[in-house]
Amino acid sequence: MSSPEKIENETSRILYDKILQAAKDLQSASPLEKDTFKERILQFVRELDKTPEGFQYLLRLAPKITEAGFFEGGGWERVDKLLPELVRGTFLAGALYPYVEILSNLRVLCIVNSKISSHHMTKEEAETFLIEVLAHNMDILFDTVTEENRVYENQLKVARRFLSNLVESIDSDDLFVEYSKEVVELAHQRPIVTDHISALVESGQELVDKNPKLKNQKSYQSLFPFFKSVFGPTPLSKECEHPLDYRKLIKKLSPQELEKEALNVGALLRETGLGNIWGVILIRHLVRHQPEMVALCLGLNESGQAHLNEHKEMVYNIIKMAIRPSTSNTLYGLTCFLERHLFSQASVLNGFKKLVEVSVTETVAQRLLKRRKYNDSITPNAFIISGLISVLGQPLGIGQGKNPTCQAARALSLWSQYNPGYLIDTLSTVARNDVVQINFEGALLNSSDYFDIHQISFDPDLDPVSLIITPHLNALYGEILRRCQLRGEDPHKWVNPALYGRMVNFGFESVLDITQKYVRDFENFVRRFYSTHHPDYAEESSLVYANPVGIFITNSHGSLIGLHAVSIQRVAIHPESDGVRVYFFNPNNEGRQNWGQGIKPTVHGNGEKMGESSLPFEHFAARLYAYHYNPFEEGDGFAVPNSLVNEVIALAKSSWGTSYHWI
Repeated sequence: MSSPEKIENETSRILYDKILQAAKDLQSASPLEKDTFKERILQFVRELDKTPEGFQYLLRLAPKITEAGFFEGGGWERVDKLLPELVRGTFLAGALYPYVEILSNLRVLCIVNSKISSHHMTKEEAETFLIEVLAHNMDILFDTVTEENRVYENQLKVARRFLSNLVESIDSDDLFVEYSKEVVELAHQRPIVTDHISALVESGQELVDKNPKLKNQKSYQSLFPFFKSVFGPTPLSKECEHPLDYRKLIKKLSPQELEKEALNVGALLRETGLGNIWGVILIRHLVRHQPEMVALCLGLNESGQAHLNEHKEMVYNIIKMAIRPSTSNTLYGLTCFLERHLFSQASVLNGFKKLVEVSVTETVAQRLLKRRKYNDSITPNAFIISGLISVLGQPLGIGQGKNPTCQAARALSLWSQYNPGYLIDTLSTVARNDVVQINFEGALLNSSDYFDIHQISFDPDLDPVSLIITPHLNALYGEILRRCQLRGEDPHKWVNPALYGRMVNFGFESVLDITQKYVRDFENFVRRFYSTHHPDYAEESSLVYANPVGIFITNSHGSLIGLHAVSIQRVAIHPESDGVRVYFFNPNNEGRQNWGQGIKPTVHGNGEKMGESSLPFEHFAARLYAYHYNPFEEGDGFAVPNSLVNEVIALAKSSWGTSYHWI
């Protein structure tokens, strides 16, 4: 067994030979020995990957390693079950996991290059898979500076080196189409935190710089607004080497020229949902010198303009205080906030005035100031105000970050929509006292009794309001859940009304028994859902408030991943797609998951409002495990055709249902 002639580096040649020998040993090893030889292969792969020629040599070795049975008996065994969105997580896991991922992707590349044949994946499917891997990791590929990339810099060096070599093996035209779709659909969901989108846009520009012919693609035109938003929204801003130069130039503009700048910035803000530093500089200048143009800079509709004029002194003060380079994404939130006419509510107007002067605890201040990206002297109070503007303006843009905090994100969304005064009071209390209080069945619960604020780690990807409140809501959720666990029913029957408030109906259905091992009476569960939510069978199908429900999250093969909290925003007929659809808020900030069995939530194209995901009614019902309803408005569940009910049952039983016993 000898190395190919072209391996000139002595270290690379030795490692190459060791991997070949370890693969041979693996192929003939007993079942008890196989893990030892797999680990040995990975250790040699780690060292070979560090060499300049590592990628090409590992690509040559991939068929031999695959043939030796390296992937047998593990999560990477079947190429058709691999998920491109999970590749990033494996690279971040560290240890030897990234090298398993490298070998797995090289195996797929060998299918593209006809070096490996597979009954489970065609060449076209293999290329599509690798394109999606690259599209999901553009920021890593181009070393874009994000908070995540700072935290995981050491792990991402391996990923970046591999992806940089992989992109040279893939058609960049096809990659750019997938990439542009990713940017547009992420932005369409209008998240409050947009750093990831901006990082992707920066990465895409580097891709275009490497391959200028991409500018001729139709997909490039769809990205042009995003490029302008990130790199300069107006011709004047693009002339500036630094945003501060823009500040100097706009001082010299005539009113007509300023109006043109404001119109361009406002239109781009509406189109992309992305604020930027140029918009911040311009709107702060306009407040001082041309306040009548502020509405244009925000892209306000007539209703929003009228609300601005009614409360202009308050709005101008907020802009001066809280709209800074570090909070540029709040520009879009302010637009939406004004169009909701929220200052017409006395509790909101007075609440903002109180937050301006609230005395912020040191721990809250430290968490907030970590979000500061520029030396713009922004205060903790200003961060709170900016965050509140975004949360109230974009209640469906609230995300849970990297942590399993869907319950807390849903609470903030519901309060933002239906009880903003309560949200502001809660925010003030946390900022001042680092505690949230909830009355549960006569007992006053203090969040500070159930966790140590100094011992938890905070996800920097959260918006300022979530960053402050989420740990407290998680603590209270856990305590109420504990108090209800022995009641013989799903604890969420009591947890949800206690946590979310008056908008939650007292009727409640859950398919899981208290042990969460058995599915019970699923047929009636489905019929009641139809009779309380579907317009053809419900007494009153329109929802007064969004309904907090629980769903089974499944992967693209329909296998159960876990339970998740979402809110049904509305149920409506969409004649151009699949008839009746359920429109819901998913705090994942990514509503396009593939849940298997052809069940794929969409975020636009089927009547979705910004921030909503949607599914055909029967598909949503097939992933539902708990919901609230008004028993006095229940319609005719018995009238739902058996064929519809049986379709939902079949989808459920053959997916997440395989993880439970059915009774």
